[in-house]
Amino acid sequence: MNQNRPRESSRGKILDLIRVSGPVSRVELAEMTGLTQATISTAVRSLLNDGVVLEAGRGESTGGKPRMLLELNPASRLGLGVHIGQDYITYVVADLSGRVVGRRRVSGPGNATPMAVVSRITADVDNLFEALAVDRQTVVGMGVAAPGPWTGLPAP
Repeated sequence: MNQNRPRESSRGKILDLIRVSGPVSRVELAEMTGLTQATISTAVRSLLNDGVVLEAGRGESTGGKPRMLLELNPASRLGLGVHIGQDYITYVVADLSGRVVGRRRVSGPGNATPMAVVSRITADVDNLFEALAVDRQTVVGMGVAAPGPWTGLPAP
């Protein structure tokens, strides 16, 4: 493991708290998690460097220098959902906050072979990403939902 990178569990916990609670300060994150200030600083620095978190300005002063607030950068990462039905295929691109960035519904696969359906999905996703001007480096996950078994598809 890279010594300059916080443990992924701490990083994930902090990211989730920023997502749910944000804007939130480093001090508040330390209080909520019980992690040390050093661990919080290392994890936040890593999240800032990755572009997943942004500094959102300063909070109100509590007697000293106002604390820097952190918030999720929803546009930094995207996910793709594909729902395959007999009569339609729906594609949804969402950002880290769950906001739908784009959606497309096309006719279904009908009786096409699995290989033909996969090829078509690949082309449809390429077209959707192109239409939305999606930077493919920001796409970090894909979920596929399909009923089973499909009638009309040949058995493997």
